[in-house]
Parts: sequence; C-alpha cells; structure tokens
Amino acid sequence: ERALKLNSEDVYAWLARGRTARESGAKDKAVESYRKVHELDPKNDEAIFMLSVYELKNGHKRNALKLLEELYQKEPQNDYVRYQLGALYMVNDEPSETLNLWEDLFYHGERNPEFLFSLALAYFQTQKYGRAQDILTRLQFMYPREPSIQFMLGETYRVQNRSEEAA
Repeated sequence: ERALKLNSEDVYAWLARGRTARESGAKDKAVESYRKVHELDPKNDEAIFMLSVYELKNGHKRNALKLLEELYQKEPQNDYVRYQLGALYMVNDEPSETLNLWEDLFYHGERNPEFLFSLALAYFQTQKYGRAQDILTRLQFMYPREPSIQFMLGETYRVQNRSEEAA
C-alpha cells in the first residue's frame, strides 16, 4: 500500500498487492489490483489469467473466455493457457473448440489421467466415439474400478449400438 501511495502507476506494486490479497483471501482487493495491472499493462499475463479465474468464479463465463482468448492470442504455444482455455470452452459447451486446443496437447505427450478423461469427454460430445473409446479403454486398463470411466465407456458403446459391451 505504501509503494502505491508513492507511485500509483507501479505495475509491480499492484501485482504484489494482488498476489498478497489473493493469498489472504481478500478477493475484492485482489480483483481490484489485477484490474489496475491490466489497465496499466494490458499484456500482463498474470493479470489476464487471474482476472479470467475471478470472472469464472463469479459466474461470468463469457468474460473469462474473452480474457483467456486474449492471453491465448498473445501466447498460443503456452500449454497451460491452452489447457485452461480448452477447459473453459468445455464449460461453455464448445467441445469442438476444446479439441482444437487439446488435441495438440495430446499429440505432444500430455498424459495426465484427468486431462485424458476430459479429452475423451470432448470427443464424445463431438460424436467422435471411436477416439473417446480408445482413450477410455486405456484409462480403464490403468483404473479398472473407476466408475466414471466405466460409465463413460458404457455410454460410448451405447451410442454406437453396442449394447452387450455397454452392459
């Protein structure tokens, strides 16, 4: 606060204030700080990302999406941004957009089980049942008693009219 009194245009002081407020649970102060950083430095990655997180938490999916798309335009090769933007597209019922971002992550080696399950869900929602089935079958091998995998694999078989396998 003292640094900001000395120089209210200090981006680093606003970032520090935002981080401190975020860590201490002072959400309103954190949002205010990150908005100020974004105003002073519109290309600041941290401010854009954190504002998108707060927008999503407040139920403003479109605003969060707009911010993450802005960050993605700036850093199209940032895997973390691509993952988060893809997840936000899923939340917004845009699985085709999710696949545009996530398939490349998969082909470059991303194998986190939660990511793989979400990728299978995106394939399922875009009616690419064979791809969903391939991923789910492999996940089932690794996690043979996981109900969510069993259920999704059963649904994949069901929509392909493979009722015996679905059962």
